Amino acid sequence: MAGSGKGKVFVFGALSLGVIGLAMASSSPAYATETWLNKEEKKKGKGKVGKTLKDAAKRFSKELVASAKKWAGKRGISSLDVLTTILLESRGNPAAHALSEKEDSRGAMQVNIRAHGDLLQKLGYKADELYKLDVGIEVGTYLLASKYKKVLKLIKQSGRTQEYTPDVLLRLYYAGPKYATAWILKKTHFKNMETYVDHWKEARQAVADAMAEGLMRKS
Repeated sequence: MAGSGKGKVFVFGALSLGVIGLAMASSSPAYATETWLNKEEKKKGKGKVGKTLKDAAKRFSKELVASAKKWAGKRGISSLDVLTTILLESRGNPAAHALSEKEDSRGAMQVNIRAHGDLLQKLGYKADELYKLDVGIEVGTYLLASKYKKVLKLIKQSGRTQEYTPDVLLRLYYAGPKYATAWILKKTHFKNMETYVDHWKEARQAVADAMAEGLMRKS
C-alpha cells in the first residue's frame, strides 16, 4: 500500500480530490485509508476503529492544525471537516503521494494535479509545491469550499430531505462527484457508500474528541 521514493511517501490507490474514478465502482477499497481502516475493522470489529483514528489525529503536527484552522476560516468552512478530510486522505502526511494511471494526488489533502492543474496555475503554484504543508492545505481547502457550495446547491435542487447531513454528503462528493450527485438528486446508491459514510463519521468524531481533549498539539 505504501512505499517510498526520493523522500516522498507513495500511497498507491489513494482516492483524492476530484477523482470520480473507476476505484469507487471497484470491488476493492478505493484508497489507502479505506484499506487501512478495513484491516483495523477486521481485527477489532466493524465500527470499532475510533481509537485508531484518534491516535492518528493525535499525531497531527501543530503546523498542520494551525494551517487547517487558518484556511478553513478564510474559506468559510468547518475546521473540523478540513482536519477530518486530512485524516482520511493522508493521515496528516504532507508528503503523501497517490500515483496511478488515473491520478497524481499530492500533499496532506491529496490534490489531484491531473484534475486540477488549472487551479494550481491560477493560484501560482507548481505541482511539487503541494508537498509544502500550508500550500497543500490552501489548495485543498479551496477545492473543499467549492465542493461544499455545490453540495448545498444539489441539496436544494433535490427538493427532498436528505438522509445524511451536509458534512457527510460533502465527503461523498469529495470522494466521487458523479456518484454523490446521483445519490443526492435521485437516491441512487453506489458500491461501498456505507463504508465511506461510516469512516467519515468515525473519523470526524475522532478528530472532535482529540480536539476537545486537547490531544492535538496546540496551534
